[in-house]
Amino acid sequence: MKPKQRRPVAELSVLALLLSSSLATAGADEPGFAPIFNGKDLSGWRQGDADLAGKAASADGRFAVRDGVLVISGSNDRPPRMAEIDTAEDYDGDFTLRLEFRASRDANSGLHLRDKAFPHQLQIRDYPRVGPYKALRNYNDGGWNAIEVAVAGDKARCTCNGEVLESALAIPEKGPLSLQSEINVVEYRNIRVRREDRPFEVRRDIPYASPAQERQVLDVYSPKGAKGRPVVFWIHGGGWVVGDKSDVQAKPRAFTEKGFVFVSTNYRLLPKVDMGTIVRDVAAAIRWVHDHIAEHGGDPRRLLVMGHSAGAQLAALVSIDDRYLKEQGLSLDIIKGCVPVDGDTYDVPAIIETAETRCRAHGFPLPTNGHRQKFGNDPEKHRDLSAVTHVAAGKGIPPFLIMHVAGHPDTTAQAQRLAAVLKGANVPVRVYGAPESTHSKLNDDIGVPGDPGTKALFEFVDGALKR
Repeated sequence: MKPKQRRPVAELSVLALLLSSSLATAGADEPGFAPIFNGKDLSGWRQGDADLAGKAASADGRFAVRDGVLVISGSNDRPPRMAEIDTAEDYDGDFTLRLEFRASRDANSGLHLRDKAFPHQLQIRDYPRVGPYKALRNYNDGGWNAIEVAVAGDKARCTCNGEVLESALAIPEKGPLSLQSEINVVEYRNIRVRREDRPFEVRRDIPYASPAQERQVLDVYSPKGAKGRPVVFWIHGGGWVVGDKSDVQAKPRAFTEKGFVFVSTNYRLLPKVDMGTIVRDVAAAIRWVHDHIAEHGGDPRRLLVMGHSAGAQLAALVSIDDRYLKEQGLSLDIIKGCVPVDGDTYDVPAIIETAETRCRAHGFPLPTNGHRQKFGNDPEKHRDLSAVTHVAAGKGIPPFLIMHVAGHPDTTAQAQRLAAVLKGANVPVRVYGAPESTHSKLNDDIGVPGDPGTKALFEFVDGALKR
């Protein structure tokens, strides 16, 4: 093995200088961005009820403007006493926030997004030492770093120098932005925001059953002025026990910008109902789409069914086992394509055997709430709830794009298994294995500009709608 070559110190210094220079001029040529820190004083910010307009520092001195930079000093108390300043303006709708920060050693600050609850905070810290993002490759230690926060609905995608920190941070729908003081000094500059025009209108919590249980609701995202647009029907994941229709990240914007109506559905969950009931909920939601989506600008004859993880299993099953749609008075002909994303249960007996063999081989106890139990603890039910069981030629099964994480052995094997069975029945099928991805990242990145998986998905969709 060749010894690892290190970049010369001079080269690293040049790279740091280039990064600092590019950050210093940030905002100079960014259409639509407006500064929310003017570099002179704290106008546009508040601390508690105190308006900081025209002031060079907050009353406690922990937030001060020096040489065009907002300097935030930490608490001298132990444990540290938190302090924040908030934007005077609330932020709703979609927006992109950009800023640069420089953290002193062991410094700890934070960016609160619409709420001061800890789960809605992006940590701004001396990442290599304090975390939580210690593995960043592009972090400029002791220098300036660029943060971008792209907010769509109630989710925020956060990056540092282009590396993802949070792919889908859950945040409230409306509220101010806040900067936090905690430990040591963190400096901020070039804080600017661009309001994003939503390309869609959204209607939430529409019941799809009558009477409807609490989780028998869906959301519809329609392009403005839509009429006769193709429809994407999305099924969330969560192991059939958690998850929500709001877990859609960049998908609504990406699909509506392409002219699709995007529907995201909830369904009842284990253990309150069994797996068969969950599949029937999905079929009932599809029936609602068939009957009502034209009212929201969609074409019920051009429907694509997609889902992630548990939602991938449900998407595949309802698109292959025609009994569920027949119960709703529909057929598989209404589905023009299916895209299951990183599912591991297209062949339930196979994943049960895989997981339990792995446990036995390593001397681990067998799962007590694994796939065997979730799918009814009955081999016949396991087979019946497997999409591969119901594949047959001539049923009208739509084309498939099966997406999976290339480095995950279980979802890779399940993707290949389903693809082989579909090919055997002459059903058009493509398999996309995402390199250097994870179960969550593959899903979160769908709709993100430049994402290879998104490119493959839209290529598949274009072809499916032409059939």
